Amino acid sequence: MRLADQIAAALKAADVTYIFSLSGNQIMSLYDALLDHDIRIVHVRHEAAAVHMADAWARVTGTPGVALLTAGPGHANAISAMYTARGADVPILILSGHAPVALAGQSAFQEMDQVAMAAPACKAA
Repeated sequence: MRLADQIAAALKAADVTYIFSLSGNQIMSLYDALLDHDIRIVHVRHEAAAVHMADAWARVTGTPGVALLTAGPGHANAISAMYTARGADVPILILSGHAPVALAGQSAFQEMDQVAMAAPACKAA
């Protein structure tokens, strides 16, 4: 079983029905797994919009919103929206793709320290 399938199964078990996302290379396997688990993907035009929509979902429904981001610049584009949700204590889950771990530190495509970037904007990174 792929990690993407395990993530999708865990989200389904947590009653996640929608994910807000802008597609990207590093997250395509998770897209396939989400569709296999009947989780709908709401496509957006900017990564910050995905996080703002997850934020709005949580505020309106009372259940955590989920945003799925691609690696590097896609992740960076969402940081300001993450601060907005954190400032209001809104329960959201941000999932982000990343450059291959085996290529860490080798300037892989879209590689950056996403955890360090996100840490101040969320409760756990």
